Amino acid sequence: MAQPRHPAGLWKAVSMTSQGLTEVPVEVLRSKQLRSLDLSDNRLTSLPAQFSELARLEELDISANRFTQWPLVLSKLKRLVSLRIDANQLHELPSSVARLRRLEQLHASNNRIRHVSPALGRLRRLRILHLDSNRIRRLPVEVNQLTSLEVLNVSENMLQSAPRYMSGLVHLRRLDASCNRLRLVPVSIGMLPELASVLLNNNRIERFPEWILSLPRLVSFSVVGNPCARRGDVIERSRGVPRKTVGERAG
Repeated sequence: MAQPRHPAGLWKAVSMTSQGLTEVPVEVLRSKQLRSLDLSDNRLTSLPAQFSELARLEELDISANRFTQWPLVLSKLKRLVSLRIDANQLHELPSSVARLRRLEQLHASNNRIRHVSPALGRLRRLRILHLDSNRIRRLPVEVNQLTSLEVLNVSENMLQSAPRYMSGLVHLRRLDASCNRLRLVPVSIGMLPELASVLLNNNRIERFPEWILSLPRLVSFSVVGNPCARRGDVIERSRGVPRKTVGERAG
């Protein structure tokens, strides 16, 4: 870590990535003025109770560690805006996540998450949600309450169906649900006025959702690797006119 010139208690941003840490250094826990903390790519398995004293923390990166459970102390960080907890060994996204009322970005990719708590829907400020590369079979219907959401990535999971009602995601711009087990595309997606990119590659969709072309801001739509994909795999919007991009397949 590059040592700041200020005393530990006055540090505003600290990066201790790739240091082989097995516990959070005492100097960090004493840094009450911290706004940004990067502890990624270490060997942490838990966060101490004293971590809650970092009450001014807004950005936290604890990705690529060894967490098997969601650190409960995170719920004490009331000012947290961005949380990266990718590449750990988490099995669930618990209800305590809802206590992070100011959270705008949540990155929890590359874990072992099977269960997502319905309480996730209480994060009304959430703009970016990455849950890709997990083991999720279903999303709670409360996802529809994430009215500020702009980016939703749930690719590379085990989703067999998407929430039936998604019309509440009025600010959603990008949806990636590729590499799942989806058979149907919820019609409510066609009611999202800001949606520009929809990626549904490598699912089990048999019927091409033509209605999705009516989305006013659609730029790209891909269903490569689905039964419904024949010649027109990607649809692009150019100057307001939908256009199919044809991809020839070998064999």
